[in-house]
Amino acid sequence: MNDQSIPALAQQASFWLGILLSLVGAGVAIAYLQRSKWTRLLLCAFLFQVLLQLATRFLVPVLLRSAATTMNATHFLNTIVVLLALLGFLTHAALVLGIAGVLSELARLRQSS
Repeated sequence: MNDQSIPALAQQASFWLGILLSLVGAGVAIAYLQRSKWTRLLLCAFLFQVLLQLATRFLVPVLLRSAATTMNATHFLNTIVVLLALLGFLTHAALVLGIAGVLSELARLRQSS
């Protein structure tokens, strides 16, 4: 194994572990789907996070290669980066909102019992 393959392997492992963690999060949300209305938001956010990661990894490079032949490649690249950053931000915001909702429901249930 040469020195250049170790960073590539670490990058691949990081990507697939991120996908795995998002899928596990979706699985946990599915397991508790009937217990809280906020778990639907968590489920959607985790699944959307998987889609964003896959799009970033596989779809964006293809789009960039096809756009590299045009004069607007820089503008296109900037648009993609801003769009993915905004979608990632919204996904994280949905996760935080969903967790806050579940925790507030849990606190409310404990107070009523």
